[in-house]
Amino acid sequence: MGWGILEDRRTPRPSGTVPLGSKESTQDVESAELQHLKRKGQTILQPQPSDSINDPLNWSYTRKGTIFLIMLVAAIAIVGINQMLNTGLQILAVQFGTDFATIVRDLSPPTIAAQVIGLFVASATAAVWGKRVQFVIASIVIFFTMLAGYFANSLPYYQVVLIFSGFASAPVELLIAPVVSDMTFVHERGTLFALASMVGVIGTDASHIISGNIISRLGVNYTFIISFAVWAPIMVLIYFFVFETTYTRPASKAIKDNQSQSSGSTSDLEKERSRSKTTWEQLRIFQGRLTDRSFFLALVQPFPLVLFPSVVFCTIVYGAFSTWVTILGTVSLEVLAYPPYSLPPDQLAYITLPGSGVGFISSVVAGLLSDWLIKFMARRNGGIYEPEFRLLLMIPAVILSTVGFWLLGPAFAAGSSVVKLVGLSLLVSAGSPFAATASYNYIFDTQQRSSTEAFVTTSLFRAVFNFFGQMFVPTWFVRAGPVKVFTTLAILNLAISALTIPMYVFGKRIRGAVSRNAWLMKISGGD
Repeated sequence: MGWGILEDRRTPRPSGTVPLGSKESTQDVESAELQHLKRKGQTILQPQPSDSINDPLNWSYTRKGTIFLIMLVAAIAIVGINQMLNTGLQILAVQFGTDFATIVRDLSPPTIAAQVIGLFVASATAAVWGKRVQFVIASIVIFFTMLAGYFANSLPYYQVVLIFSGFASAPVELLIAPVVSDMTFVHERGTLFALASMVGVIGTDASHIISGNIISRLGVNYTFIISFAVWAPIMVLIYFFVFETTYTRPASKAIKDNQSQSSGSTSDLEKERSRSKTTWEQLRIFQGRLTDRSFFLALVQPFPLVLFPSVVFCTIVYGAFSTWVTILGTVSLEVLAYPPYSLPPDQLAYITLPGSGVGFISSVVAGLLSDWLIKFMARRNGGIYEPEFRLLLMIPAVILSTVGFWLLGPAFAAGSSVVKLVGLSLLVSAGSPFAATASYNYIFDTQQRSSTEAFVTTSLFRAVFNFFGQMFVPTWFVRAGPVKVFTTLAILNLAISALTIPMYVFGKRIRGAVSRNAWLMKISGGD
């Protein structure tokens, strides 16, 4: 039992358990296997890259970094577009003769519903035709949707625009993490996953600042035309620099067997794989069918994945912590937009800026700590990496967020200063990236065959959590009061975070049991 994780005697190396340390430290793996594993320094590369120059794992760090940076900026912009009306909700409520809670219910749920549908379509399309085609088409749809939004003059018009942008935003928001997984090794993903997990917070906060000033000076509809102009260069960058990252790697053992049996056909195959794609081939929007999977089966595959304990755990944790941040932002806007604070849109815009900054710093710390932690623990575990190592990040997550909730209730009830309210909110903002980093890495490490579909499942329930949060929390906050609301959130946060303990201790045995279940392996895309 290494680091408190119970061993599974029947399946010593279930999915996710891989050698990561040096040859000398890796005692549980046969030496013959170790000799053929590729390394970077003393670290064994997981997953193992192929010999093809077209394998995203073999791309230069410059290309990988460029793709990630463009996708990160695009995802932040997408979130900002979907959230840019938030600072103008009070204005829209007055314009259409309703209240704040009602305008939130009228505009947010349709967007979330469109995103949910888009998640399934994006996942299935990625499984069959890849990711690039979706990025390019989605960017074009968003481009013209922003132009149409400038002419919105009724509540139904706003709803239609938000539905289109919500649906088109799904591929960019969903697939940034799978793209990272396609291009990077296990020991490199922590920081990138942490930054990807902060897309929602950074995008929302940046949107509040920018749109708040636009709305205050020009009006609500100008947010669309300015977004139209900002999105244009992003759309161009996506087309020219975000290449297809979906790649099917042959098993090394299979290659060796084929080489010994049929050198001629293998030589042709290796020649094709080793040939670098031309610029035109890389820039093609449609790359053709990349797998033989059924689109319909891929469309529904996220549903049976709720039977996997690791997916259920990550769904609950990731969904809850992302919802806490959303709820806190909505409640803060609801309180500070009305007396006794009565902050105008341009001032409301800056309320979330400190949280965004703290969240960004926290995500970098969480990512760096995550990558260092797994290498440190693997070295002292016979060179073997266990996905459960990542779950230790839940310790700072639960401490920071729970303390924040306990203190925020009385602070809101007492009508504390804006500075104090914002300062206490930073605790929740600092804790969330640790939980998100733990969840992202755990689900991609334990669901290697169906990581994108599993991430759809978590994103679906995150959207459901956010949906109910947007629907009911503003009204509940008014009726029950801040103390009861935040006390309830603190208790829920503790209860949800407590699930980490059994998952950490029994996680490997659970993964072993899953790997021995032929039916579960079949629905997850296994052999």
